Amino acid sequence: MNLSDYIVDFICKQKTDVAFVMTGSAVARLIDSFRHYSEKIKYVCVNHEQAAAMAAEAYSRTTGKIGVAIGTSGPGGTNLITGIAGAWYDCIPTLYIVGQVRSTELKGKLTILQRGFQEIDIVKLVKPITKYATQITNCNNIRYEMEKAVHYATQGRPGPVLIDLPMDVQEANIDLSHLKRFHAKSISFPESADLFNRSISMIRRSIHPLIIAGGGIRHAGAVKEFREFVDKTKIPVVFSFAGLDTLPHNHPSHIGILGQYGHAGANQLSQKADLIISLGSRFTKKMVGSNPDRFASKAKVISVNIDSGELKDGQKQLDLAVQADVKYFLAQLKDLQYETGEEWNLEATKAKMKWKKLKGVRRLVNPYEFIDHLSECMSDKSIIIPDVGQNVVTTVQSIRLKENQRIFSSWANSPMGYSLPASMGAKLGNPDKEVICIIGDGGIQVNLQELQTISSNSIGVKIFLLNNNGYVTIQEFQDKKLGGRYVASDLKHGYSHPNFKKLCSAFNIPYHLINTQKDFYKINETLKTNGPILCEVSIEDNFRPILPDPMPDTEA
Repeated sequence: MNLSDYIVDFICKQKTDVAFVMTGSAVARLIDSFRHYSEKIKYVCVNHEQAAAMAAEAYSRTTGKIGVAIGTSGPGGTNLITGIAGAWYDCIPTLYIVGQVRSTELKGKLTILQRGFQEIDIVKLVKPITKYATQITNCNNIRYEMEKAVHYATQGRPGPVLIDLPMDVQEANIDLSHLKRFHAKSISFPESADLFNRSISMIRRSIHPLIIAGGGIRHAGAVKEFREFVDKTKIPVVFSFAGLDTLPHNHPSHIGILGQYGHAGANQLSQKADLIISLGSRFTKKMVGSNPDRFASKAKVISVNIDSGELKDGQKQLDLAVQADVKYFLAQLKDLQYETGEEWNLEATKAKMKWKKLKGVRRLVNPYEFIDHLSECMSDKSIIIPDVGQNVVTTVQSIRLKENQRIFSSWANSPMGYSLPASMGAKLGNPDKEVICIIGDGGIQVNLQELQTISSNSIGVKIFLLNNNGYVTIQEFQDKKLGGRYVASDLKHGYSHPNFKKLCSAFNIPYHLINTQKDFYKINETLKTNGPILCEVSIEDNFRPILPDPMPDTEA
């Protein structure tokens, strides 16, 4: 059997049915092998490796299967890195395969820059942002290395892995009976009944408990268990961005987003809590301020995290550190008898009601009002993917998520342009679901070429382009720190964008324009359109998101 065929067969056995590729001579043999498996897996040709990396990551987020992206040697590998970093920081199991020069052309220990054309040590480059990265030179190790990579990607705290494949290795014929297997060791967590008993005791003694819901809830497959725990205890919940879709907006315990770009009521409530239960979240500066020990200073803190490093070296002093995934932790608390008092729940409800959007007739569109209307129009199973900058802040602050809806972005790394290729990955993995891409005029230009991928593959994503003619998040910084000098951030000082209507015509993508609130009927028209469509939304250039009072000692 050809080794490249073996790899594609292996990917199919992981139930992955889409792979994102950008060809090149160093990986052409591997991509050719997809011909033999066309009934099981589809390869989608993107126009930049960064897009492949991001699409694969989003595919993984929304399907539970491992996402796959393939790029060629040299710049192909380095172009993947931004997407790999996003998968690393958001803990998404993704497999990246990179072509390499022939084994005979590798420089090895030679002190020259390169021996082979486009040779680069991609393994060394990505080791800090992968759970496992290796170059395969022994063909008989292919099974071992593929099994090991997938195991590392999916077990414990999940994350990306990378396989570097020289061209001659791809071309080799292998004897399946000679392939070495990887024998995975089961991952166990320090078990201590005392930890769980202490958790129960701390919860029972609390009067003003508060849960921080993080991305670790979904990583653990514990959304159902989390919901049951909250329903039973009635403990108010605040969210990191990554945990926002673990409870619907109308749930009585749903208070809002914690942190610098969240809701004032959620921040204020956290300062009144006597117990913080952090489930799969990190105490980052943007969430708890630059002096984390002043965050919830009156509260005891229980932190549940699968990663011992986050518990040991995290930015918040903990009263109880529990190394476990959220699902396991909640299972240990199944016999907990506790229900939050009415007085605290009433205060929590009042905190949620403090959120006030900027409303009123404007020359162009208020993005909060736009997201309000979009929330009403979306299907019950929508997947919403905002980009970075102003559009992600206004979206997460204002959106009213329903029971089975998802929302995500590249939360921790936050590269501009993420949501366009991510929407491709989500839609191809979930063809029966409505996938909504929310992106700014600056962000869309980073991966603009993927409009061609969307068009040529008829990927039915609904793109809402919020156009405020600049980088507003940067302008906010320039307002505060640089005396309002908008260097390289608006149309007058270096920034520019194309005519998006003409651009859509070039890519053969239908186009709508929302100029004022009177045009909001086009939201429904956009969502009901078969196939892909782009709807441009004209936002006031000087519109600024509503930021809550900062957390203690938080700098902008």
